[in-house]
Amino acid sequence: MKRTICGGSLLIGVACAFFLVIAGAPAAARTEAVLSWDDGVMDDESHSITGRPGQMIAVMFQAPEWACWITEIHYYIADNASPDPTESFLVHVWEPAEGTPTLPADPANIGVNSGEGYPTDAWLEVALPEAVDLTDGIAFPDGVFFVGLEWVTRFHPYLGEDHSDPIDHMSWYFNWAVWELRENRDTMIRAVVSDTWTSPVEAGSWSQIKALFR
Repeated sequence: MKRTICGGSLLIGVACAFFLVIAGAPAAARTEAVLSWDDGVMDDESHSITGRPGQMIAVMFQAPEWACWITEIHYYIADNASPDPTESFLVHVWEPAEGTPTLPADPANIGVNSGEGYPTDAWLEVALPEAVDLTDGIAFPDGVFFVGLEWVTRFHPYLGEDHSDPIDHMSWYFNWAVWELRENRDTMIRAVVSDTWTSPVEAGSWSQIKALFR
């Protein structure tokens, strides 16, 4: 699992991929990074996690110093071995909990419906209808935040998990009562951060969903 230190003085050594987006003259270039802990490979078809309505999963990140917005969340949707179409879930962003910053705060900062019928064995990229402002130092001290999902339908979706070393211990599972650390695995959820935010998309529409097959 390759890591690159993003920004000057991160407390968390998060892996990232940088993108310089040119919107065309005379617009200024936009800088983006995909933050991740996983290496992009679900090592075995059994290495996945799912849940029931009300259960949640969250992954902790720290944004680079230049990043001002959370714009997208990416999920690796594992095969659920079911012929039924995939069902919607709630896309969440959390602030760190006051007094326990390694856990998500309650309630979530946002809850966006993912839409249904998305593919499995693929990355699902969800563009947030409104980017989340990371410059709010009270809500997101040191740029720390959590992204993840809440299950709405039993066993939809299954999420891939990376079991390869090193394990970063940044993934948490909510079992209706407490948050539990996902030991010995990194849940395959990623966050896209940017220095600018452009146009919003309509909440609940397919315009917010982009399925990327790999």
